[in-house]
Amino acid sequence: MNQQQYSPCPHCGSNVWDTEAQCRNCHKFIERCSTCRAPVFPGKDTCFRCGAFVSKEPKVQAKATLSGDFIAGREMVLNIAMRNVGNTKTIAKYDLELPETLGGKEIKEEDIKLEAKSTVEREYYFVPKKTGNHSIPSFEVTYKKSDDDESSVKTSPVNFRIDGIPVLDLSIALDGSEIELTEAVHLYVTVSNEGTAVAKNIDFQIFTPPTVFADKKQLLLPSLQVDEQRTSAVKLEPVFDGSHNIKVRVRYQTPATQRRGPRTEEVSSEDLILKVKKVG
Repeated sequence: MNQQQYSPCPHCGSNVWDTEAQCRNCHKFIERCSTCRAPVFPGKDTCFRCGAFVSKEPKVQAKATLSGDFIAGREMVLNIAMRNVGNTKTIAKYDLELPETLGGKEIKEEDIKLEAKSTVEREYYFVPKKTGNHSIPSFEVTYKKSDDDESSVKTSPVNFRIDGIPVLDLSIALDGSEIELTEAVHLYVTVSNEGTAVAKNIDFQIFTPPTVFADKKQLLLPSLQVDEQRTSAVKLEPVFDGSHNIKVRVRYQTPATQRRGPRTEEVSSEDLILKVKKVG
């Protein structure tokens, strides 16, 4: 910083150096900007040299932002940050309501203490219900000035898009858990899409020991729509007696979202035990 810089005295107009606490002409104390040391002029809210807020008042800035996956049905966070860039403390408040598609939650805060040069943040959790474009409207943050009058600052609207992803649920069942060696049994594979987008490129894997033959050709499912459920029957033919573990795994592709490209997910069933007895 140039220590030899000078400016007019805010009281009498004569030139004073930035290092001087009092005017040499009128002998009055000079209040200075804490950022650049320029004199503070009465009635001016900002420094004439650097633009910093110099008034003995609070001055609140507010901003709303979002974090999360931006996926329908998943939890997201609305973050509201308030910064008092002024020079005295204040009390702030706000009131807003999220749209119904974002849960319709009412958010109301009062008596938020904001010290000078401090920041206060609040987090609010919500779950978007539908895919598509959404918006959280702008709202006012109101705060008190030194004379108890109110001032306010308005946030910008938050516009964003919610994507969907498929979420598959898998279950398996046998139409008989104990059979004789000469018999066959059917394995029922049920898969449902409980997500918010179509599941594609679905691939089934049936894990059986070599002693149990499974007709895997019966499991063909290229895609599954949202809220759709399908059940397939697979014929199992054991060639040896004893206990045999059965398990199914499904892999499927999720569509691209605004945060990532297509991904392959998988879900596995619980193990089932098929008991095979010797004939007679």
